[in-house]
Amino acid sequence: MAYSSIRRGSKSYVQIWVFINISLGAWVDELPRVLWAYRTTCRKSTNETPFSMTYGTEAVVPTEIGEPSFRTEQFDPDLNVEGLSLNLDLLEIKRDNAHIRMVANQKAVA
Repeated sequence: MAYSSIRRGSKSYVQIWVFINISLGAWVDELPRVLWAYRTTCRKSTNETPFSMTYGTEAVVPTEIGEPSFRTEQFDPDLNVEGLSLNLDLLEIKRDNAHIRMVANQKAVA
């Protein structure tokens, strides 16, 4: 695939970025960051991130781990276990709602 065949309108910025970095040989170092960005970006069809659809909770962004934030400062392991348990109980409902939105979007397109 030549650089001239990449059009911004038909490719996402991540796809273009990955293509360029694969071409330059830097993809091994950048792959974890690209996957993290992909997994934590909200999808229009489901209105959820793939991470939250898998694990039932939102991910902590790596910058929140290194820098103090309200979320990391108020972390309580006991409350965290309770919250994760509740999120897992509600995960099936979240997935059902996402499926309903996805089907509605597909019908709107068709």
